[in-house]
Amino acid sequence: MDLNQILRKKRKEHHFTQEQLAEKLLVSPKTISNWETGRTFPDIESLIRIAKLYNLSLDNLLVEGSDVVKDIEKKNTIGSFKKICLDAKYFEYNFNFSGIATEIFRKIIWINDWFDFS
Repeated sequence: MDLNQILRKKRKEHHFTQEQLAEKLLVSPKTISNWETGRTFPDIESLIRIAKLYNLSLDNLLVEGSDVVKDIEKKNTIGSFKKICLDAKYFEYNFNFSGIATEIFRKIIWINDWFDFS
């Protein structure tokens, strides 16, 4: 079962509205909606609050909704790639390293394709 399905099921089992759950988890109702539709995933702090609220082990929550772990890893990888590109652009602009950002970007695309981070 995907995490979004688990979240929806648990909320309904506890007879919470999205608004009530949002208040308990310190997020907006729109955030709850996004989690339950699978548009976004909870961050680690929210996952901990969810686990405590529903008396679940965080381990089981992450294993059952294993896409969360993949999504977190993907976001971290993409964030690292973006930082590398920004750093390369900075050096290219400030130190007149013509084309270095383009070359680094090509390498990043190759790495992304090779390891299939998409």
